[in-house]
Amino acid sequence: MIKAFMKLVFEKAASEEIFCPLYAKLISELSQAYPILLTEMANLYTQYMQIFEHVADGQSEDYDGLCQRNIEKKYRRGYSQFLAELIKNNVMDTDMFMQMIITIIEQVEKQTVNKDSVKLIEEYADCLMKITKAISTSDHQSVRDLRAVLKRDTITRITPLTVRNPEFVGLSSKTRFTFLDIHDAIQ
Repeated sequence: MIKAFMKLVFEKAASEEIFCPLYAKLISELSQAYPILLTEMANLYTQYMQIFEHVADGQSEDYDGLCQRNIEKKYRRGYSQFLAELIKNNVMDTDMFMQMIITIIEQVEKQTVNKDSVKLIEEYADCLMKITKAISTSDHQSVRDLRAVLKRDTITRITPLTVRNPEFVGLSSKTRFTFLDIHDAIQ
């Protein structure tokens, strides 16, 4: 039952972005009484990380492929928001959270030389922006510590994504400005 419950909460939070703070608060309160929820959440987190690791380049030839891509895009954005809310509620481990951030940045770095990945990179930049906005509004000590780790571990990787580079054909102006906003939020 716990596995089914946690899976349902993750899916609902990822698909209903507006309710992410409520779902994170629910998990936070329930995990105090039922610590097994945290173990199951860690297992689900590992499975759900695949939505950032294995992505299509956005070149769909048919309508069904386009629809599937839009669902995945909405899911990644909602999932990003949910994880940021979990970290704000001290439910998620900082190391797992940083692993997700690094995974997203790695995917962006891999795709910058691919001119067909402009939309995908824009989507990943939006996900990172959602995360940085969510954690920048929290004043909890653990989140302040996380922001220091985020700055230390990612700022040198984000900085090259904020400037025009002829080799980065997959990086649009919109994305560069988004990464500039992320850079400023981390600073």
